[in-house]
Amino acid sequence: ATPSLTTNGQACAGAAVSTQITVNPNPVMNAPASASFCHGSTAAFNFSSNIVNGVTYAWTNTNPAIGLGASGNGNISFPAQNTTAAPISGTINVTPTYTANGVACPGAPQTFTIQVIPNPGVDPQANVTLCAGAQSSVINFTSPVAGSTFSWNNANTAIAKTYTGLEQIPTAAEASQIADQLLALFSSDIVTGK
Repeated sequence: ATPSLTTNGQACAGAAVSTQITVNPNPVMNAPASASFCHGSTAAFNFSSNIVNGVTYAWTNTNPAIGLGASGNGNISFPAQNTTAAPISGTINVTPTYTANGVACPGAPQTFTIQVIPNPGVDPQANVTLCAGAQSSVINFTSPVAGSTFSWNNANTAIAKTYTGLEQIPTAAEASQIADQLLALFSSDIVTGK
């Protein structure tokens, strides 16, 4: 800009002065994908945007029970937590901010969900004692966590041939069709559930 002063029809120019105007961009954050994790595993998210340097990320979490605090800054990494019998979730809202020349410019926030799935267990089974050749009933496995599946194996092949399966231990008749002729029937003390 160049100032001037006019007096009695005479214009006098002053010294020019330059001023720089810098316009900072607003960062555009890359949207994180929602994800599910097992209890005890590490949940990690690295944030990024269209601006490589100078961007910070502030986030909030609607459910600290998943193992992540209610708010924080920067990338997220934490041991996922869920000691209930059903999946739980937290909604994460992240706001990127670009700072240059002392001016902070926020970008549009991004939202995603972190789900933590509980680790299933097997409800205890009563021991079963049978006479050789006697008919058993099906032993059904259950868990306090809905939707759990089970695998098991016979840990004592002296009692019966090696046999593994899913979900339940079959009756003697069903087992003999799958594993040739079983020498005896299964009992819970020779079967390991997983």
